[in-house]
Amino acid sequence: MIGFEDADVARTIPQILLDEAKMLEFLKQHHHPNLVKYHGCILKGDRIAGLVLEKYPKTLQQHFECGPCDSGDFDVSRWMTGLCSGIDHLHSLGLAHNDLNPMNIALDRNNDVVILDFGSCRKFGEELISAGTPGWFDDDSPDWAVSAKTHDEFALRKIESWLQRKRLKRRDGEQRLEFCVESKRLEMLKSEIVSI
Repeated sequence: MIGFEDADVARTIPQILLDEAKMLEFLKQHHHPNLVKYHGCILKGDRIAGLVLEKYPKTLQQHFECGPCDSGDFDVSRWMTGLCSGIDHLHSLGLAHNDLNPMNIALDRNNDVVILDFGSCRKFGEELISAGTPGWFDDDSPDWAVSAKTHDEFALRKIESWLQRKRLKRRDGEQRLEFCVESKRLEMLKSEIVSI
């Protein structure tokens, strides 16, 4: 919503919330295990005051910001399969998410991915109120302001690349740790040999 005046934003937010509630109501009828579980909305008078969604332990972004992870909980292939399955389901309904990024993907208690934030989810060809998260959509695309399958496909490729870099970075860190441990062992052996 960059470039909107404060009054414009104030008028737009209720519409965004209403649009997301309608989308979640529709998706509730077409549920998929890799899409956020929607329980309903909170009303105050005739207005939506909030959306009631399943609570998940963390987002994919938080998973990597919270320090080292167990190697058993880092399955890029499984995560990408889940993401693609959820996005394929949306596409089969004629919808594009239009804002896939690591902050809009949660990990549930079983470490499975769950797609969140349907505020930009629209039917193919519909105009977007907001154009995704900077850095996670193709802003060079001529159709960046219109809902399209290509937005999700671009984001999936970018997320997979991001996850692969995280995996390599972790592997490199583990190798450096092993090297440091081995170096310490050698130093201890050398000091024992010198003292003999």
